[in-house]
Amino acid sequence: MVIHQYTDLEIRLRIGPLFKPCLNMMGARDAWKYVGEMTKILEQSAGLGLAANQVGLDIPIFLIRFDTIQVVYRPKILWMSQKYETQSEACLSLPNRSVLVSRPVSLKAEFIAFPNNKRKTMEFEGLSARVFMHEFDHLKGRTILDN
Repeated sequence: MVIHQYTDLEIRLRIGPLFKPCLNMMGARDAWKYVGEMTKILEQSAGLGLAANQVGLDIPIFLIRFDTIQVVYRPKILWMSQKYETQSEACLSLPNRSVLVSRPVSLKAEFIAFPNNKRKTMEFEGLSARVFMHEFDHLKGRTILDN
């Protein structure tokens, strides 16, 4: 498994629908087998997140790293702040490049959490909201160049 660059077609793969079951997607238990390798890739990088389509997988899953790594499977945005901030963002798929991106300062999301496969609701603020939206955008086939 390698991180695809922004010029690769895989990075534009739109994973969907994100939260509802889909015929072309595996179940949570099957998706779990890829989390270990994705975690290794993220830990070896300087990144704060990694989406499945960045490594060529058609699975609605991403990892975000802060104190620990949170696995987010089939995310759904429940609420986003109306206040936005514009900041510079980098991306593992666009090495040595940063782009100014406007993002909501906070959000609430629901997703299936690993390893228990239970739905979880979390609020994200500041940097964690920015990273969540960055990876969520990847699942929609978007990069920071599209913002």
